[in-house]
Amino acid sequence: MSKNYKSILSLLVIVGVLTALPANAQMPGKIVKAVTSAVEKAAARAQITSQADLAKSVFRVLPTGGTSTHALSGFVFKTTYQGKEEIFGAIAAHTLPPELFSLHPSEKFTARISIDGREVDIPATVVQASSPHMLDVALVKFNPADEKLLIPLTLAANQPEVGMPLRSAGFVSKKLTSLKHIHKQNSLVSLRISLDNPRAERPGMCGGPIFNPAGEVVGVITGDEFVEGRPDIGFATHAMYLRTLVEAYHNNGKATFPLILGEQKILDLNVDEYITSALVSDKEHNPLFHRSLMHKFPYNSITEKLPQASYISFWIDREYWNGHALLYVDRPDNFVFYDWKGRKITKQHRDY
Repeated sequence: MSKNYKSILSLLVIVGVLTALPANAQMPGKIVKAVTSAVEKAAARAQITSQADLAKSVFRVLPTGGTSTHALSGFVFKTTYQGKEEIFGAIAAHTLPPELFSLHPSEKFTARISIDGREVDIPATVVQASSPHMLDVALVKFNPADEKLLIPLTLAANQPEVGMPLRSAGFVSKKLTSLKHIHKQNSLVSLRISLDNPRAERPGMCGGPIFNPAGEVVGVITGDEFVEGRPDIGFATHAMYLRTLVEAYHNNGKATFPLILGEQKILDLNVDEYITSALVSDKEHNPLFHRSLMHKFPYNSITEKLPQASYISFWIDREYWNGHALLYVDRPDNFVFYDWKGRKITKQHRDY
């Protein structure tokens, strides 16, 4: 009997016992805690039973030709689209292989996994990507024959609660590494996670998965923030946006996600759009926040100004996947003016 089968069977037995209990049955706290822990551990074992299994799920990204000056990470996951299960890979968009930005781009690269302690290189192809400035994730496909060598991870259905212990996996100095984290904060696009490890232990983790205690993927590592005198904070794009990329892959690049601030939906952005400039002003149109955004969208900085805000303006550009490379489109006249107090868009120009 396989380890996976035993783990799944154990999980079903536990669930069956819980289901059979009377509705008003009282269980001591220690027993409840033990059962919960057993369920979580069984669920994790049913998916990834060992480091050897993890090495078939998390891969190292190599440029075409099989060499790399430093480690980059990615992972394999499964999802369902229109009733059919599919297998994809995921990497961080800002770590796309250099060939994708050259004069002669190639969407192909090499993914290196480990099977029985032996490194195996398999061809991989980027099939969809989002802007590094917003979602910062890219979708990867493998040859059907090579998919049999891989163990796809499961995407979580729900966002993790703040305070939940998480762990990550990725390549540091070309070695598969796992780190522990605490979930600090949710934003629309990303998780904020604790980073208690030295910076030397983290380069190359971008593109790797973030797991919840059940072994499900809740995010894709996309970067960190280091400020002298403050705890390091890591960023991971929510795993749910991988499903958005899958939709875009099947729909000629079209799939949207909502831009939400303070529980108000401002507008829908396409998967390849991002905010290039933002202006938050008060009722007298005095600026409270005004910045051209060189990196990722600063949800925290804008959210802090919302109690005094009356108007919000956004300018929107695109970085779209043309099948071979990620191309930048400057759209200086694409904007949205939003009446924060009135909860409506008062003026906009969108050419996509």
